[in-house]
Amino acid sequence: MNKIMIINHGSVIGGAGLTISSAANVLSVKYDVVTYTHDRSMDIANMIRDAGGVSKTFSTALGTIPWFSGGPGIFSIRFYKGMLFALLFAGRWERIIKAEKPDVLIVSSKVLCWYALIAKRLGVKCICYVQETAPNRGKGFWNSIVRGLLEKCDGVFFISDYDEKIEDLKKPYTVTIPNFISIDDYVSKLSREEACDRLGLHSDVFNILYVGGISKSKGFDILIDSLQYLKSENVNLIIAGQGFETVKQQGDILKKLRYIISERRYVEEMMRLLEDKSIADKVHFVGLRKDMENLYAASDVLVFPARDAHQSRPAFEIGVQKKPVIISDFEMTREFVKDGVNGLAFKPCDPESLAGAVKLLINDKELYRTLGENNYAQTVKYHVVENAEQLLCRGIETVLQS
Repeated sequence: MNKIMIINHGSVIGGAGLTISSAANVLSVKYDVVTYTHDRSMDIANMIRDAGGVSKTFSTALGTIPWFSGGPGIFSIRFYKGMLFALLFAGRWERIIKAEKPDVLIVSSKVLCWYALIAKRLGVKCICYVQETAPNRGKGFWNSIVRGLLEKCDGVFFISDYDEKIEDLKKPYTVTIPNFISIDDYVSKLSREEACDRLGLHSDVFNILYVGGISKSKGFDILIDSLQYLKSENVNLIIAGQGFETVKQQGDILKKLRYIISERRYVEEMMRLLEDKSIADKVHFVGLRKDMENLYAASDVLVFPARDAHQSRPAFEIGVQKKPVIISDFEMTREFVKDGVNGLAFKPCDPESLAGAVKLLINDKELYRTLGENNYAQTVKYHVVENAEQLLCRGIETVLQS
């Protein structure tokens, strides 16, 4: 039985972490799989262990090249911190990988593409699971650096055809494996009223769900600003993810410094916006959740107002419950959320356009129903685990034989 070592880069549970833990569970049926997760991401480690998989934790910094749409950018401390750690800890990770003796190394993100260099030195096959989109349609200096490292991989797995097309790799085996879920995990046993009651939410209003926390790149401010145009509507906004206190109290000294330099002003501005009682009364923070199926049950629509091109896993998670999506209109998001088919698209960074889409769904019940039904059909067609299992195993076998 071939051995696969997976390195997960995220330290909090999110779309990328859920994808890689699901992939680990799928592959463990056929392969000897060990997954390394950060000791701050015990939720992911426990998910893998609960499914019968093997997960080891680490505290050593991974080192990254954090160049992707919605990423920190070259004027950010985080950008250079990631590359500094790559230089400092490459040797340690080489020893860890060598000790595991895998046949295939899978890294969970484009930011870890440089691990292909370590794998080459050790004679190990390397697959990069790209879950991010290249900025500037793949053009420019840093995109060329990342693409050069992806070319060093034996395989590159993408989550969208758009991303595979933009990278246009020549040497490695490439395949698109859309994000996938087990349908049963997102079917709630609660009615909408019961779910609202459990979460302390109102059931007699139109509940708008946003999953992204206090994040500028995911458009938290755009969403709050849209409430200015929804004051007369009977709506509530449910915020899942990191709240104000969680963002402000991040762990190590470098994260605290990053908050002070690049995030504090944004957080304080958002807090001032919510001092407006007419807006604040419509906003409900529910924090980081494990019971997403109940959150979806309590909600009427998912909104994803990203200001940068970004994939949205919750868009098809909520599709299980036949509910639609409102999303920023980017070329790459149109692949899975089609305007007027299974959701509505609005002009990026335009809160009035977003509010208009919300009003349309409130006032057109037939459109709301049709979009929800189609989102369910889209989810079942593209995002079920059975489809991904075939693609994953075929990709592994192709890389092993290359």
